[in-house]
Amino acid sequence: MKVQAPKYALKFLRWFCRKDYLEEIEVDLIELFELQSAESPAAAKRKFTWSVVRYFRPEFIKLFPSQNSKFIIMQQHNLKITYRTFLRYKSSFLINLFGLATGLTCAILIFLWVNDELSTDKFHEHDAQLYHVMLNHEEDGGIRTDTSSPGLLAEALEEEVPEIKMAVEDSDPLWFGENFSLSDGEKFHKASGKFAGDGYFEMYSFPMKYGQADHALKDKKSVVISESLATRLFGSSKDALNKTLEWKLLHFTSQATVTGVFKNLPTNSTQQFDFVLPFSLFKDILGDGLHWGNYNTYTSVLVTPGSNINQLNQKLADFIKNKNEGSNVSPMLVKFSDLYLYGQFENGQQAGGRIMYVRLFSVIGLFVLIIASINFMNLSTARASRRLKEIGVKKSLGAGRKNLDRSISD
Repeated sequence: MKVQAPKYALKFLRWFCRKDYLEEIEVDLIELFELQSAESPAAAKRKFTWSVVRYFRPEFIKLFPSQNSKFIIMQQHNLKITYRTFLRYKSSFLINLFGLATGLTCAILIFLWVNDELSTDKFHEHDAQLYHVMLNHEEDGGIRTDTSSPGLLAEALEEEVPEIKMAVEDSDPLWFGENFSLSDGEKFHKASGKFAGDGYFEMYSFPMKYGQADHALKDKKSVVISESLATRLFGSSKDALNKTLEWKLLHFTSQATVTGVFKNLPTNSTQQFDFVLPFSLFKDILGDGLHWGNYNTYTSVLVTPGSNINQLNQKLADFIKNKNEGSNVSPMLVKFSDLYLYGQFENGQQAGGRIMYVRLFSVIGLFVLIIASINFMNLSTARASRRLKEIGVKKSLGAGRKNLDRSISD
C-alpha cells in the first residue's frame, strides 16, 4: 500500500503558498517524501511536515484578500496622521500624554494600596467565624476598650459557652521586643517569638510546610518555626524538623524540639512572628500572675456557624465579673479581620480607624483619575479645532463617528 503524504501539512502548504511557487514546491516535496517513505514512513512524514513549515516565509506567503480593506486603510492613515501630528506639535502632544499617564499612574498606585489595605487579614479560612475577644473597661470617664484579656479566659469560654467552637490564647511578639532568641547549639539568634495555645494553627490559616498543624504545639517541649528562620538556623527548612533548639527570654531558658515549620507569613497579615512556643510555657512564666485580674493575653475564638454575635455579646457581658468579684470589665467579640481597619473604639463601640484613610485615598484616586481624563479630553478637543479640514475630508469619504472620535483622540 502506497504511503500518502501528511494531508494536513499538504493543506497548509496549499493554503499559504503563492501560486507561482506552489506546483514546483509540492511536486518536489512529494517526490522526496516517496523516496524517504521507502525506508521509514514515520520519519518521512515528520520531514515532510518540517519542510512545509520551513517554506512558511514571507517570500512564499501569498497575499490574502482583506474583508475590510477600507478599515485597514483608514487605520494606516490614522497612524500616519498621529505620527505627523506628533512631529508638528510635540509640546502639546507630550503635555497631553504626560498628564494622562501621570494621572493614571497615581490612580493605579492609590487603588493598589487600597486593595492591599482591604485584603489585610482576610485570607484566613475561618474568617467568617474568627473573632477576637476585646474587653470593655468601665471607668469614670467612660468605657475604655482594650485588646488584652486574662490568660484563663480562653479555656473557660471553650468549656462554658456552647456557641464558641474553639478558643485559643496567644501573646503579642511586640511585648518581648528583642529579648527573645533561639540557639542552634552554636550561638543565639534574635527572632520575633510568641506563645500560643495548641489550636493556634488550626484557627489561623498559616500553612505548615512540614509537620501537622493540630499537633505542632501539643507538647510542652515543642517549637514551631518559620521557613525563613529554619533556613537561617539549619541551612534548609526541610532539615529543621525534629531538631533541638534552645530558647531564651530574659532569664527564662529551656530546650525545645522543632515539631513544625510554617510557610513565611503573608505581608497582608497583621500577625508577624518567626516562631511559636506552647502557651503552657507562658503560664509557667506568669506563675501567680495568671489570674482573672491580669490582662496579659490575647484571646481568639471560633464561633459556631449561624451564631448571633449581638446576642452572644450580651450573654458574655458578665462572664468575667462572675469569675472575679469586683471586676469592671465586660468581654466583647469583634471580628478579627475588622480590627485592622476598624480598630478605634468609643464607649465600647467600633468608631472607625484606618478605614477613614482608605476612604479618603479612594476619593483622591478617583478625583485624580477624573481630572486627568477631563484634562486629556480638553486638550484633545482644543487640538481638534486645528484639524477641521482633515475631519471634513474624512466625513466626505464616508468616515463614521467612531472613526472620527478615534482620529481626534490620537
